[in-house]
Amino acid sequence: MKHLIKTQVYFFTEKQGGRNTPFGAGFNPKIKFDGSFDELFTELILEEEDVLFPGDNVKLELTVKGAPDYHLYKGASFDFFEGDRKIAEGSVSFVEVLE
Repeated sequence: MKHLIKTQVYFFTEKQGGRNTPFGAGFNPKIKFDGSFDELFTELILEEEDVLFPGDNVKLELTVKGAPDYHLYKGASFDFFEGDRKIAEGSVSFVEVLE
Protein backbone atom coordinates (compact mmCIF):
# COMPACT_ATOMS: atom_id res chain seq x y z
CA MET A 1 0.00 0.00 0.00
CA LYS A 2 1.13 3.55 -0.72
CA HIS A 3 0.17 6.80 0.98
CA LEU A 4 0.72 10.36 -0.18
CA ILE A 5 1.41 12.62 2.78
CA LYS A 6 2.03 16.32 3.11
CA THR A 7 4.36 17.21 5.94
CA GLN A 8 6.31 19.87 7.78
CA VAL A 9 9.89 18.64 8.25
CA TYR A 10 12.92 19.99 10.08
CA PHE A 11 16.25 18.60 8.82
CA PHE A 12 18.86 18.56 11.57
CA THR A 13 22.12 20.45 11.17
CA GLU A 14 25.40 18.58 11.31
CA LYS A 15 25.89 19.73 14.92
CA GLN A 16 22.49 18.20 15.78
CA GLY A 17 23.52 14.87 14.21
CA GLY A 18 22.06 15.49 10.75
CA ARG A 19 23.65 15.48 7.33
CA ASN A 20 26.57 17.72 6.44
CA THR A 21 25.72 18.04 2.73
CA PRO A 22 22.65 19.28 0.83
CA PHE A 23 20.42 16.85 -1.05
CA GLY A 24 17.64 16.85 -3.60
CA ALA A 25 15.64 14.63 -5.94
CA GLY A 26 16.57 10.97 -5.56
CA PHE A 27 17.23 11.20 -1.82
CA ASN A 28 14.74 8.88 -0.13
CA PRO A 29 15.24 8.48 3.61
CA LYS A 30 13.43 5.87 5.68
CA ILE A 31 10.58 7.08 7.88
CA LYS A 32 9.54 5.89 11.33
CA PHE A 33 6.31 7.08 12.91
CA ASP A 34 6.10 7.70 16.65
CA GLY A 35 4.94 4.65 18.55
CA SER A 36 6.24 2.24 15.89
CA PHE A 37 9.45 0.26 15.56
CA ASP A 38 9.00 -0.21 11.79
CA GLU A 39 10.98 1.84 9.28
CA LEU A 40 9.19 2.38 5.97
CA PHE A 41 10.46 3.45 2.58
CA THR A 42 9.73 6.94 1.28
CA GLU A 43 9.92 8.81 -1.97
CA LEU A 44 10.29 12.57 -1.59
CA ILE A 45 8.40 14.49 -4.26
CA LEU A 46 10.98 17.04 -5.39
CA GLU A 47 11.73 18.76 -8.67
CA GLU A 48 15.19 18.14 -10.18
CA GLU A 49 16.29 21.67 -9.28
CA ASP A 50 15.08 21.49 -5.64
CA VAL A 51 17.91 21.46 -3.11
CA LEU A 52 17.41 21.00 0.64
CA PHE A 53 20.02 21.90 3.24
CA PRO A 54 20.69 20.72 6.78
CA GLY A 55 18.81 23.13 9.06
CA ASP A 56 15.93 23.64 6.60
CA ASN A 57 12.38 23.63 7.94
CA VAL A 58 10.19 22.87 4.91
CA LYS A 59 6.84 21.63 3.71
CA LEU A 60 7.29 18.40 1.74
CA GLU A 61 5.10 15.96 -0.12
CA LEU A 62 6.17 12.35 -0.12
CA THR A 63 4.90 8.86 -0.65
CA VAL A 64 5.21 6.21 2.04
CA LYS A 65 5.55 2.68 0.68
CA GLY A 66 4.65 -0.61 2.30
CA ALA A 67 2.30 0.61 5.00
CA PRO A 68 -0.68 -1.79 4.70
CA ASP A 69 -1.51 -1.95 8.41
CA TYR A 70 -0.70 1.64 9.27
CA HIS A 71 -3.35 4.17 10.06
CA LEU A 72 -1.61 7.37 8.98
CA TYR A 73 -3.36 10.49 10.19
CA LYS A 74 -3.07 14.24 10.25
CA GLY A 75 -0.91 15.29 13.20
CA ALA A 76 1.17 12.10 13.29
CA SER A 77 4.83 12.68 14.23
CA PHE A 78 7.71 10.95 12.50
CA ASP A 79 11.48 10.82 12.10
CA PHE A 80 13.59 10.45 8.96
CA PHE A 81 16.59 8.12 9.06
CA GLU A 82 19.66 7.71 6.89
CA GLY A 83 21.04 4.36 7.92
CA ASP A 84 20.89 4.33 11.73
CA ARG A 85 21.17 8.11 12.01
CA LYS A 86 18.11 10.27 12.70
CA ILE A 87 18.39 13.23 10.32
CA ALA A 88 15.00 14.95 10.58
CA GLU A 89 11.69 15.09 12.38
CA GLY A 90 8.29 16.22 11.27
CA SER A 91 4.53 15.98 11.38
CA VAL A 92 1.83 15.01 8.91
CA SER A 93 -0.63 17.64 7.68
CA PHE A 94 -2.49 15.59 5.01
CA VAL A 95 -2.92 11.89 4.12
CA GLU A 96 -4.26 10.24 0.96
CA VAL A 97 -4.28 6.47 0.28
CA LEU A 98 -2.96 5.89 -3.25
CA GLU A 99 -3.30 2.12 -3.60
